[in-house]
Amino acid sequence: MLDSGPLGMAANPRGTGDFPAWYRSVTSAEIDVVVPEIADYEVRRELILAGLELSLARLAAVRAAARFEPITSEIMLAAARIWAEA
Repeated sequence: MLDSGPLGMAANPRGTGDFPAWYRSVTSAEIDVVVPEIADYEVRRELILAGLELSLARLAAVRAAARFEPITSEIMLAAARIWAEA
């Protein structure tokens, strides 16, 4: 499951640190990559604000290739509980 930090790195056309190699290894190993809707929202809003069209296209490609997990009320309630427990 990609949080907004790694998802933003995946959207960066220049690559960031070791992330591109890690992401390739995960996807080539056929590990299920999940993009939570909230992480997509967080990254997408910043890319739109900055006018980074190439990064938006890469974000769309990652989202299309991964399993997309939409937000539901049940998920948000569980997220609040897990955050409080942590």
